[in-house]
Amino acid sequence: MVKEALTVQYKGIADDTNGNIWVIPTGNKGTLLAEDSKGKERAMRYCANQASIWIYQQNEFAKLESLYLMNGFMTVQAENKKLINFLDIHPLNGVKFEKIDLKANAEKKLVNEEIVIQIKAELLAKSKQKNGEVMLGSLLVVKSKNFDADKVSYLSGPEIRAALYDLAMKSPEKFTNTDMTKVTCLTDPSFLKLDLLLRAYSAGIISTNLAGSKVMWGNGEPLQEVTTGVEWKTYMVDYFGTEEGTKVMNTIATEME
Repeated sequence: MVKEALTVQYKGIADDTNGNIWVIPTGNKGTLLAEDSKGKERAMRYCANQASIWIYQQNEFAKLESLYLMNGFMTVQAENKKLINFLDIHPLNGVKFEKIDLKANAEKKLVNEEIVIQIKAELLAKSKQKNGEVMLGSLLVVKSKNFDADKVSYLSGPEIRAALYDLAMKSPEKFTNTDMTKVTCLTDPSFLKLDLLLRAYSAGIISTNLAGSKVMWGNGEPLQEVTTGVEWKTYMVDYFGTEEGTKVMNTIATEME
């Protein structure tokens, strides 16, 4: 039997609700309007000593209760159905604050943990293949803003994997399809083109001038003039997508064998 949560949580979603304290309007002036269970708009206010949140059902002894978000959050005991109902139908729910879906958050966390395990497994398997660690180095360059090709060239295979593992923990969506159900990072066409390009560059099959404005074959023969303002690797990956570029890519792949 699944236990119900002991508490219900709400969080601020507007900029002004994330300070130390943000007071939730409780209807002290009788102008807080919401629809009741029959769809009729009524004035409501939250009073702990009243059975109802609707003013017309409260008596003269109604005592207004203060409600607020503390550091952007509020926790309500699950048995306090009256307060939960008040907050759920509050006109500022969805504007200033919202209920946290703990079940959805838990399910998302579980999905993330499971996909991270898959990502790590595929990265480890790839590292054991021929040129696998080189490919993972290329992947790190593609997925992380903190690593470029030069920096990665000084890392060992385990260091590259460790950096990728850390990135997968923080941003698993970088390694998967849109709905995070499948690891796609190692089969993405753009990545495979870049990986081939970087390996060819490291092997001396292609080279560039110092400015990166020209790409040449290893023997110095011109290959491509890079468009001004475009990074040469980005240019070449796009070039590989053309009919002429595909032939060049196949030639490079043959040279790499």
